[in-house]
Amino acid sequence: DMQADLLATQAFLEAVAAKMKAGEQPIADICMLKNHAVACMEHCAGDAVQILGGAGYIQGAKAERIYRETKVIAIGGGASEIMKDLAARQLGW
Repeated sequence: DMQADLLATQAFLEAVAAKMKAGEQPIADICMLKNHAVACMEHCAGDAVQILGGAGYIQGAKAERIYRETKVIAIGGGASEIMKDLAARQLGW
């Protein structure tokens, strides 16, 4: 599941990058991509901690640090609700 999420996120990123390279400004797509990428990151980080069991929760462990940082990254650039609202406005909703 983690690999599938990562591949889907990469494909979405490449599609948005292609639009930007073509001169488009796909604001709604960028907002949706940010939310999708954050959800993917949270899912993968959470699963990594679970896979490692108790060792995944030890402060200083790489998985624990990444899991903790996902919360900060999710807020940076705009919280998911803000991104959803912006995407909806760009799509005319």
